[in-house]
Amino acid sequence: FRDETERLKSAIHYIVRDKLCDSMDPTFHEIKRAVDVKTTQDSCSIDEEAFVESVLRPRYHEIGGGTYDLFNCETWNEIDDSGPRMLVVHHSQLQRLQEQLGKHFCPTVKPMEVNMKSKDERKKEYIVRSRIAGENVTLEEWLSAKLPTLEFVLGLSRGTCKGRT
Repeated sequence: FRDETERLKSAIHYIVRDKLCDSMDPTFHEIKRAVDVKTTQDSCSIDEEAFVESVLRPRYHEIGGGTYDLFNCETWNEIDDSGPRMLVVHHSQLQRLQEQLGKHFCPTVKPMEVNMKSKDERKKEYIVRSRIAGENVTLEEWLSAKLPTLEFVLGLSRGTCKGRT
């Protein structure tokens, strides 16, 4: 199963970097205004309180779903009862799976690889502005301080079938 804390960290990174700071996606304009996103060429900052109230508390977008929402005890019991033919693959193995499927079912088609690393090489600094503490911290510092309690506060780690996921 995927550790919910790491999934939440990844989701927060995705929302802040890819949707609030570096995106022109019109579906996020209202949230950008609510979170008071301030962007320069070298940095992007968000208001902590507004981010918590507008994105985290309502479990907006990527924040909302988790492994336990999808693979809960009811789901595993149904899988046990019905015995469907299914394959569960970690996302990091999808390229290998696609290559194997292509090799057996489409041998004349060459696999297409997509380079997703370019966004990870960004030099922009992502900052969380805290009105309560009266200071700015990097997103990484903020996550290090807040992440241990966020999973609990948001109720993401629940369920008794954790070992089966």
